[in-house]
Amino acid sequence: MVVEERLGVYHGQDYSKLRAQCWVQDRLFQDPEFPADQRSIGFHTTLQWKRPKELVDNPKFMDHADRFSVVQGELGDCWFVSAMSAITLNPGLLRRVVPNDQDFTTTKYAGIFHFRLWQGGEWVDVVVDDRLPVTADNQLCFSHSANHAEFWSALLEKAYAKLHGSYGALNAGKCYEATEDLTGGVTERFLLQRETPPHNLYSIIEQASHRGSLITCNSQ
Repeated sequence: MVVEERLGVYHGQDYSKLRAQCWVQDRLFQDPEFPADQRSIGFHTTLQWKRPKELVDNPKFMDHADRFSVVQGELGDCWFVSAMSAITLNPGLLRRVVPNDQDFTTTKYAGIFHFRLWQGGEWVDVVVDDRLPVTADNQLCFSHSANHAEFWSALLEKAYAKLHGSYGALNAGKCYEATEDLTGGVTERFLLQRETPPHNLYSIIEQASHRGSLITCNSQ
């Protein structure tokens, strides 16, 4: 269940105001809070940063989002990728986390995007520029869509990395933590290798599925 609360603005960066400023000044947004350099990566690398329009001819923000379209990259954040995949099963929740007032069209595009994440008991709007880490052959290094012209998942991962201080900070986490951050809900977890699972575990999973609850798992 999504918890309805007021919307905070991360680091005072108002998406609408920043986008309007870029339009007036005829420039693309460059985020000073999460710069395109080594500090935002969080570990030593020779990666470059490029915008989607430098990578493909006709980039799409969101074309066809489903649980099979989110692909993990060269970062140990499968726990977050799993949660991203899960929210595609709930269109209303997906649109809450990934607002639909943004795309790559000439009328709206300013190199700035925003996402809503649950932090500290409230939804927080996090803005990012669309410069993404790429390899020498212009492939996205971290999470991406199975459709290489679609960029919502890569940009959402960037917003989550910004919230944590760097991409490197996303290495090794817990599915339930990411699920809470993308839903504002309460999670329940079962450690099957460390604890004796409830005798009615399958019934619990079945009931959760019928209620529309998001279900994720991870392995060690």
